Amino acid sequence: MYEDALWSQPITPRRRSIRDIVAVCVVIFLLLASGNYLWGSIGPSWAHLSGQEDRDSTWKPYRGNPLYRVDMPGSPMQIKYQTSEGELDLAQVWINSQWQMVRDNSTVSAVALSAARTDLAATLIAGTVTASPDPRTQTASVVAATIPLGQLSNVVIGERQDPEFGQQFDLTATYTNWPDEAGSGFLRARTISFQGTLYVAITVSEKTDRESLHTRLIEQFLPTSAPEPTP
Repeated sequence: MYEDALWSQPITPRRRSIRDIVAVCVVIFLLLASGNYLWGSIGPSWAHLSGQEDRDSTWKPYRGNPLYRVDMPGSPMQIKYQTSEGELDLAQVWINSQWQMVRDNSTVSAVALSAARTDLAATLIAGTVTASPDPRTQTASVVAATIPLGQLSNVVIGERQDPEFGQQFDLTATYTNWPDEAGSGFLRARTISFQGTLYVAITVSEKTDRESLHTRLIEQFLPTSAPEPTP
């Protein structure tokens, strides 16, 4: 009787139920795959859009300081700080998660400044100061000086081996208290000590590390008196 009861159930509804489950699984998979393609970064490069081509479409050469060249979006703010080595001359711009400018030299109204803080994902900084005899130590002090009132921790400095010119250093750190008490995240910097000047390019990322953004910043960061990089 048990076998009769078991096999007396219609097969078609069971098959339809299985097909429904499979269809739901396929839909979920397609949604996840399309989300990863558009916004994610899981798997091989073909499985997602890099986005850099669109994200840096508004970036352009900045030549406000004749000592170096760099690409940034917008019209960077020009800021100067006094340090023990002399005047630190900086260019700075705030960007959102799509690498688009949200605060630059033209952002002045209270409403625009508030919106910029809400949208802030990272700050791009480039600048120069007179080089000291100890560029490794100077790297730490100059980077700290670029985010006044900010506090750096977990600072790691590594010297690049066999650079094409000068002495070059990469610094990573976490930070808090910048640009205000609510700000915190991850910082990356490249410094170049060359012909009496220390050049610095910094990416200050809110909440998370954005290594690809920093790579984009430093790939076009170059002293004007330096030799062109080899391909």
